[in-house]
Amino acid sequence: MPQRDEVRSLDPFRRQLETLDGFPYGLSIRDLGPLRYGTVRFPLWFVEDPEAYDPLLSVLVIGGVDGRDEFSMALMQENLNRLAQEREGERIRTDYVPLLNPYGYVYASHLTGQGQDLSGGIPERLPQEIDRIMPLIQQKKYDLVILHMGRDHAGGLGVDLWPPPRLSSGQEGSSSQGLSGQSRFQEHLADHISFTLSRVRDRGFPVENRGRQMTVQEPARQDAPLPAVLSLRAAAPVVVLHTPRHEQMEIRIGAHLLAQNTLIRLFARNQPN
Repeated sequence: MPQRDEVRSLDPFRRQLETLDGFPYGLSIRDLGPLRYGTVRFPLWFVEDPEAYDPLLSVLVIGGVDGRDEFSMALMQENLNRLAQEREGERIRTDYVPLLNPYGYVYASHLTGQGQDLSGGIPERLPQEIDRIMPLIQQKKYDLVILHMGRDHAGGLGVDLWPPPRLSSGQEGSSSQGLSGQSRFQEHLADHISFTLSRVRDRGFPVENRGRQMTVQEPARQDAPLPAVLSLRAAAPVVVLHTPRHEQMEIRIGAHLLAQNTLIRLFARNQPN
């Protein structure tokens, strides 16, 4: 791997995580790494909220896919500060993979240290960044995955849904049990996204679409997009929130946080008591 000059440091975020780990904030910080790129090693942090007892809703939030976009790190720092300080007793567990591509962040690149673009097509042999988080995703059985991203040519906040194939086709299988949390989310999705985009628009941030439902193929083709891979492996709907990279960072953070938290609360309301 050729020698490159570091553009950013992970140390400020590392110090924040060390502060939030354990008492008094109650978060659990794990390193799923190291990610190995030749002789270079990088952490892959996982932030867990163990205080959410018997949660009605389990959510995984992922950021830092494209290392060029410094906004994602700032968004995750704000997310974690709020998680640590604002426990609202809603029985919602929110876990985070705050920086999926730490190499890209340090070197301000959209590529990983192995030259892979995580925001493009994902090969059948998963990149190590994704491979490391898959056991947790499958073990914890999340109800919802939220992916924060940026777009070069977006006109405002966009919301894309990537449902598992059985939900997008309306098939529930032979189970005689009641509707699953995923099915309820699918049933109420249009209203959820419409309300979320309306809230963001009312705060003065432009929105790009009314919410798009994408198609997830099973089995995934070799160059399947990251949200499709996550949806298949997690067996849960994946919502992608994206904003234009040219927009002011503070405005983008506000739009993403508002959309994320609105969607989570709406989804939680459809869970059984």
